[in-house]
Amino acid sequence: MGRARGGGIGAGVVFLTVELRRAEPVFDVQAWSPDLEYRIDVDSVLARDLDVLHVQFSNMFFHRAALLRLLRRFPGVVALTYHDKIVSPTFPYELADLLYAHREDVGVGPRKLIPQGIDIRPPVVKTFGLGKSRVDVIDEVCSRNGWRFESSFGEQRWLESEELRGWLRDSDAIVLWYDDDPTSGGSAAAPLALGTRRPVFVNDTEWFRDLPDQTLNLRRVTTPEQLESGLRELFTDDYAEARSWDAVAEILAADY
Repeated sequence: MGRARGGGIGAGVVFLTVELRRAEPVFDVQAWSPDLEYRIDVDSVLARDLDVLHVQFSNMFFHRAALLRLLRRFPGVVALTYHDKIVSPTFPYELADLLYAHREDVGVGPRKLIPQGIDIRPPVVKTFGLGKSRVDVIDEVCSRNGWRFESSFGEQRWLESEELRGWLRDSDAIVLWYDDDPTSGGSAAAPLALGTRRPVFVNDTEWFRDLPDQTLNLRRVTTPEQLESGLRELFTDDYAEARSWDAVAEILAADY
Protein backbone atom coordinates (compact mmCIF):
# COMPACT_ATOMS: atom_id res chain seq x y z
CA MET A 1 0.00 0.00 0.00
CA GLY A 2 1.22 3.47 -0.78
CA ARG A 3 1.74 6.19 1.76
CA ALA A 4 -1.28 8.19 0.65
CA ARG A 5 -4.51 7.93 -1.29
CA GLY A 6 -6.50 10.44 -3.24
CA GLY A 7 -10.17 10.48 -2.32
CA GLY A 8 -13.39 10.57 -4.31
CA ILE A 9 -15.30 12.55 -1.69
CA GLY A 10 -16.21 16.17 -2.25
CA ALA A 11 -14.81 18.49 -4.85
CA GLY A 12 -11.36 19.75 -5.65
CA VAL A 13 -7.95 18.38 -4.84
CA VAL A 14 -8.27 16.08 -1.83
CA PHE A 15 -5.56 13.99 -0.28
CA LEU A 16 -5.21 12.14 2.98
CA THR A 17 -1.94 10.80 4.29
CA VAL A 18 -2.24 7.46 6.04
CA GLU A 19 0.23 8.49 8.74
CA LEU A 20 -1.34 11.84 9.69
CA ARG A 21 -5.02 11.14 8.96
CA ARG A 22 -5.80 14.76 8.16
CA ALA A 23 -6.73 16.84 5.14
CA GLU A 24 -5.03 20.10 4.18
CA PRO A 25 -6.77 22.83 2.13
CA VAL A 26 -4.80 23.47 -1.05
CA PHE A 27 -7.12 25.43 -3.35
CA ASP A 28 -9.84 28.09 -3.46
CA VAL A 29 -12.92 28.19 -5.68
CA GLN A 30 -13.46 31.80 -6.65
CA ALA A 31 -17.26 31.63 -6.59
CA TRP A 32 -17.22 30.36 -2.99
CA SER A 33 -14.27 32.30 -1.58
CA PRO A 34 -15.05 35.36 0.60
CA ASP A 35 -11.95 37.02 -0.89
CA LEU A 36 -12.72 35.77 -4.43
CA GLU A 37 -9.49 33.79 -4.35
CA TYR A 38 -8.84 31.52 -7.31
CA ARG A 39 -5.70 29.50 -6.73
CA ILE A 40 -4.04 26.14 -6.29
CA ASP A 41 -1.16 25.78 -3.89
CA VAL A 42 0.91 23.61 -6.21
CA ASP A 43 4.01 23.61 -4.02
CA SER A 44 2.08 22.41 -0.93
CA VAL A 45 0.71 19.46 -2.84
CA LEU A 46 4.09 18.49 -4.28
CA ALA A 47 5.78 18.89 -0.88
CA ARG A 48 3.65 16.13 0.66
CA ASP A 49 5.41 13.33 -1.26
CA LEU A 50 2.13 11.70 -2.26
CA ASP A 51 1.80 8.50 -4.24
CA VAL A 52 -1.57 9.45 -5.74
CA LEU A 53 -3.15 12.77 -6.64
CA HIS A 54 -6.89 12.49 -7.26
CA VAL A 55 -8.57 15.59 -8.71
CA GLN A 56 -12.34 16.05 -8.56
CA PHE A 57 -12.67 18.17 -11.69
CA SER A 58 -15.29 20.77 -12.51
CA ASN A 59 -14.70 23.72 -14.84
CA MET A 60 -15.52 26.26 -12.14
CA PHE A 61 -13.22 24.79 -9.50
CA PHE A 62 -9.74 25.39 -10.82
CA HIS A 63 -7.48 27.97 -12.34
CA ARG A 64 -6.70 25.95 -15.46
CA ALA A 65 -3.05 27.00 -15.88
CA ALA A 66 -2.19 26.22 -12.25
CA LEU A 67 -3.96 22.86 -12.42
CA LEU A 68 -2.02 21.89 -15.54
CA ARG A 69 1.26 22.85 -13.87
CA LEU A 70 0.39 20.58 -10.97
CA LEU A 71 -0.59 17.65 -13.19
CA ARG A 72 2.59 17.96 -15.25
CA ARG A 73 4.88 18.17 -12.20
CA PHE A 74 3.26 15.51 -10.02
CA PRO A 75 5.52 12.42 -10.06
CA GLY A 76 3.02 9.81 -8.88
CA VAL A 77 -0.28 8.43 -10.14
CA VAL A 78 -2.71 11.12 -11.32
CA ALA A 79 -6.41 10.30 -11.16
CA LEU A 80 -9.21 12.62 -12.26
CA THR A 81 -12.97 12.38 -11.81
CA TYR A 82 -15.14 14.56 -14.07
CA HIS A 83 -18.18 16.35 -12.65
CA ASP A 84 -19.21 18.37 -15.73
CA LYS A 85 -21.16 17.10 -18.71
CA ILE A 86 -19.39 19.54 -21.00
CA VAL A 87 -15.57 19.64 -20.91
CA SER A 88 -13.44 21.34 -23.55
CA PRO A 89 -12.30 18.84 -26.20
CA THR A 90 -8.83 20.37 -25.84
CA PHE A 91 -8.64 19.45 -22.15
CA PRO A 92 -5.33 17.54 -21.76
CA TYR A 93 -6.81 14.41 -20.20
CA GLU A 94 -3.71 12.47 -21.25
CA LEU A 95 -1.95 14.01 -18.22
CA ALA A 96 -4.04 11.71 -16.01
CA ASP A 97 -3.26 8.03 -15.55
CA LEU A 98 -6.83 7.27 -14.46
CA LEU A 99 -10.03 8.98 -15.66
CA TYR A 100 -13.42 8.55 -14.00
CA ALA A 101 -16.98 9.74 -14.43
CA HIS A 102 -20.31 8.89 -12.83
CA ARG A 103 -22.19 8.92 -16.16
CA GLU A 104 -21.31 8.03 -19.73
CA ASP A 105 -22.11 11.53 -21.02
CA VAL A 106 -19.79 13.31 -18.56
CA GLY A 107 -16.19 14.26 -19.35
CA VAL A 108 -13.80 13.43 -22.17
CA GLY A 109 -11.19 10.76 -22.80
CA PRO A 110 -11.12 7.02 -21.96
CA ARG A 111 -12.88 7.28 -18.60
CA LYS A 112 -14.09 4.52 -16.33
CA LEU A 113 -17.57 4.71 -14.83
CA ILE A 114 -17.73 4.57 -11.05
CA PRO A 115 -20.69 5.19 -8.73
CA GLN A 116 -21.38 8.54 -7.14
CA GLY A 117 -20.68 7.57 -3.54
CA ILE A 118 -23.47 7.24 -0.98
CA ASP A 119 -22.81 7.75 2.71
CA ILE A 120 -24.13 4.50 4.22
CA ARG A 121 -24.46 4.54 8.00
CA PRO A 122 -25.88 1.93 10.40
CA PRO A 123 -29.66 2.23 10.83
CA VAL A 124 -30.91 3.66 14.13
CA VAL A 125 -33.62 1.80 16.05
CA LYS A 126 -35.28 3.47 19.04
CA THR A 127 -37.72 2.59 21.82
CA PHE A 128 -39.24 4.67 24.60
CA GLY A 129 -41.89 4.78 27.32
CA LEU A 130 -42.10 4.08 31.04
CA GLY A 131 -39.72 1.16 30.97
CA LYS A 132 -42.22 -1.37 29.61
CA SER A 133 -40.42 -1.95 26.31
CA ARG A 134 -38.04 -4.92 26.38
CA VAL A 135 -34.65 -3.35 25.76
CA ASP A 136 -32.93 -6.74 25.95
CA VAL A 137 -34.99 -8.19 23.08
CA ILE A 138 -34.56 -5.19 20.79
CA ASP A 139 -30.88 -4.70 21.64
CA GLU A 140 -30.07 -8.33 20.85
CA VAL A 141 -31.64 -8.03 17.40
CA CYS A 142 -29.82 -4.76 16.71
CA SER A 143 -26.46 -5.98 18.01
CA ARG A 144 -26.63 -9.05 15.81
CA ASN A 145 -27.06 -6.87 12.73
CA GLY A 146 -24.77 -3.94 13.55
CA TRP A 147 -27.66 -1.49 13.97
CA ARG A 148 -27.59 1.33 16.52
CA PHE A 149 -30.11 0.98 19.32
CA GLU A 150 -31.20 3.77 21.67
CA SER A 151 -33.86 4.06 24.38
CA SER A 152 -35.29 7.11 26.13
CA PHE A 153 -35.57 5.56 29.57
CA GLY A 154 -33.27 3.97 32.11
CA GLU A 155 -30.36 6.20 33.09
CA GLN A 156 -31.33 8.93 30.64
CA ARG A 157 -33.42 11.93 31.66
CA TRP A 158 -37.13 12.25 30.91
CA LEU A 159 -37.87 13.93 27.59
CA GLU A 160 -40.58 16.56 27.18
CA SER A 161 -43.21 15.77 24.52
CA GLU A 162 -41.81 17.89 21.68
CA GLU A 163 -38.25 16.84 22.44
CA LEU A 164 -39.34 13.21 22.55
CA ARG A 165 -41.12 13.51 19.21
CA GLY A 166 -38.04 15.08 17.63
CA TRP A 167 -35.83 12.38 19.13
CA LEU A 168 -38.09 9.65 17.75
CA ARG A 169 -38.21 11.28 14.32
CA ASP A 170 -34.41 11.03 14.19
CA SER A 171 -34.54 7.25 13.75
CA ASP A 172 -34.97 4.66 11.03
CA ALA A 173 -37.49 2.59 12.99
CA ILE A 174 -39.29 2.63 16.36
CA VAL A 175 -39.88 -0.65 18.19
CA LEU A 176 -42.24 -1.21 21.11
CA TRP A 177 -41.83 -4.70 22.55
CA TYR A 178 -43.95 -5.27 25.68
CA ASP A 179 -44.49 -8.30 27.87
CA ASP A 180 -48.13 -9.33 27.67
CA ASP A 181 -50.52 -8.08 30.34
CA PRO A 182 -54.11 -9.31 30.02
CA THR A 183 -55.29 -6.40 32.21
CA SER A 184 -53.84 -3.63 30.01
CA GLY A 185 -56.23 -1.19 28.36
CA GLY A 186 -53.91 -0.06 25.58
CA SER A 187 -50.66 1.79 24.98
CA ALA A 188 -50.33 5.57 24.72
CA ALA A 189 -46.81 5.12 23.37
CA ALA A 190 -47.98 3.45 20.15
CA PRO A 191 -50.12 6.38 18.89
CA LEU A 192 -47.29 8.78 19.71
CA ALA A 193 -44.85 6.61 17.74
CA LEU A 194 -47.23 6.38 14.77
CA GLY A 195 -47.61 10.16 14.81
CA THR A 196 -43.92 10.55 13.98
CA ARG A 197 -44.55 8.83 10.60
CA ARG A 198 -41.48 6.70 11.18
CA PRO A 199 -41.77 2.90 10.67
CA VAL A 200 -43.16 1.39 13.87
CA PHE A 201 -42.94 -2.26 14.96
CA VAL A 202 -45.00 -3.66 17.86
CA ASN A 203 -45.37 -7.18 19.17
CA ASP A 204 -48.65 -9.07 19.44
CA THR A 205 -49.79 -8.34 22.99
CA GLU A 206 -52.88 -6.97 24.74
CA TRP A 207 -51.16 -3.58 24.90
CA PHE A 208 -51.58 -3.15 21.14
CA ARG A 209 -54.83 -5.04 20.62
CA ASP A 210 -56.61 -1.95 19.23
CA LEU A 211 -54.03 -1.48 16.45
CA PRO A 212 -54.32 -3.03 12.97
CA ASP A 213 -51.80 -5.65 11.96
CA GLN A 214 -50.25 -3.36 9.35
CA THR A 215 -50.53 0.16 7.96
CA LEU A 216 -48.13 2.26 5.87
CA ASN A 217 -45.85 2.77 8.88
CA LEU A 218 -47.00 0.07 11.32
CA ARG A 219 -46.19 -3.61 11.45
CA ARG A 220 -47.23 -6.12 14.11
CA VAL A 221 -44.88 -9.08 14.65
CA THR A 222 -45.12 -12.03 17.01
CA THR A 223 -41.53 -13.18 17.56
CA PRO A 224 -38.07 -11.57 17.77
CA GLU A 225 -37.23 -13.46 14.57
CA GLN A 226 -40.11 -11.76 12.76
CA LEU A 227 -38.98 -8.40 14.15
CA GLU A 228 -35.47 -9.01 12.85
CA SER A 229 -36.74 -10.11 9.46
CA GLY A 230 -39.01 -7.07 9.18
CA LEU A 231 -36.24 -4.65 10.11
CA ARG A 232 -33.83 -6.27 7.67
CA GLU A 233 -36.39 -5.91 4.90
CA LEU A 234 -36.85 -2.25 5.82
CA PHE A 235 -33.13 -1.47 5.98
CA THR A 236 -31.92 -3.43 2.93
CA ASP A 237 -31.14 -1.24 -0.08
CA ASP A 238 -29.02 -3.09 -2.64
CA TYR A 239 -28.75 0.01 -4.84
CA ALA A 240 -27.29 2.17 -2.07
CA GLU A 241 -25.04 -0.54 -0.63
CA ALA A 242 -23.42 -1.15 -4.01
CA ARG A 243 -22.65 2.57 -4.21
CA SER A 244 -21.36 3.14 -0.68
CA TRP A 245 -18.17 5.14 -0.23
CA ASP A 246 -16.50 1.93 0.95
CA ALA A 247 -17.37 0.27 -2.37
CA VAL A 248 -16.08 3.31 -4.29
CA ALA A 249 -12.89 3.37 -2.21
CA GLU A 250 -12.21 -0.31 -3.00
CA ILE A 251 -12.46 0.41 -6.74
CA LEU A 252 -10.15 3.41 -6.52
CA ALA A 253 -7.57 1.73 -4.27
CA ALA A 254 -7.36 -1.23 -6.66
CA ASP A 255 -6.86 1.10 -9.62
CA TYR A 256 -4.21 3.14 -7.79
